[in-house]
Amino acid sequence: MSEVTTLIKTTLKQFKNYTKVLIIISIIIYILTGIYTVKQNEIAVVRRFGKIVSSNVKPGISYSLPFPIDKVDKIEIKKVQTLGIDHFSEIPEINSEADIFMKKTDLRNYAITGDNNTINLTMILKYLIVDPKNYLINFRNIDSVIQAISQSEIVRYLSVEPIQSVLITNRSEMNLTIRNNIQKKVNEFKLGVEINSVEIKNISPPSIILHYFNDVINAGIDKEKSVKEAYGYKTKVLSQARIRSMEIDSEANIYAKERVSNAEGECEKFNILLKEYEKSPISVKRRHYLDMLNDIYPSLDKSYIVDSKRKIQFKISD
Repeated sequence: MSEVTTLIKTTLKQFKNYTKVLIIISIIIYILTGIYTVKQNEIAVVRRFGKIVSSNVKPGISYSLPFPIDKVDKIEIKKVQTLGIDHFSEIPEINSEADIFMKKTDLRNYAITGDNNTINLTMILKYLIVDPKNYLINFRNIDSVIQAISQSEIVRYLSVEPIQSVLITNRSEMNLTIRNNIQKKVNEFKLGVEINSVEIKNISPPSIILHYFNDVINAGIDKEKSVKEAYGYKTKVLSQARIRSMEIDSEANIYAKERVSNAEGECEKFNILLKEYEKSPISVKRRHYLDMLNDIYPSLDKSYIVDSKRKIQFKISD
């Protein structure tokens, strides 16, 4: 009996020793679980009982108190996050919010433009996390919040734009305007993200009336083409008119110079003749008289020389 008791005591003593070892090992392992590694493209945020104690743990090996005291959230700050906004799409992504809405209500998704036309579109939004602290603590599901903001800003933008402008206007300008508006709201809500880009895709009227809108768009394109052709013709005609005007001005200047030059020549010729006349009036008159006869007689068929003193009688027949 004493041997059995001794064996039991020995066993219990060994078990206690093993238990102590196991407890010590467990404690060591538990303490070591607080070691974590932050990658180069990550920033870690440490929360102690839900309160942030460190919001910017740099890449490398770090330590925090083991769970459940501390919780470490690793956030990829250099990774571009992508969100698809298909709440206004006729064919949304399967099991998305828009798809569930269509299945439950049997209604089609669409947005309304400023002139009360319906339109379908999808949008791709990309963002970066720039403030891990705000990203973690302000909202539980940031993606859902960003999607809700995006939907609101799309509706806001389309509500003041006519459908013709939405379908034909420069798409990059639309993307930039919506992106800036979303960023303003994101900053107001302190989501800790930066909207990298917004891209409107597959924007079109509902399929049931698409061909009517295509006709309208084609008419608009034809109109724009006609306006450009008319403008080109106008430019061509104005250019030709300007060239002709310059030619006329040049010809007029040349003609004016010729007339002035001729007038100056005649004036100089007259002054010379005047000087000669003042010296010998009779000889100048005679020379002019002969010059006149020389100019007139060649144009006459017959010439008659009559004595100025002879009388000429005409007989008038009965």
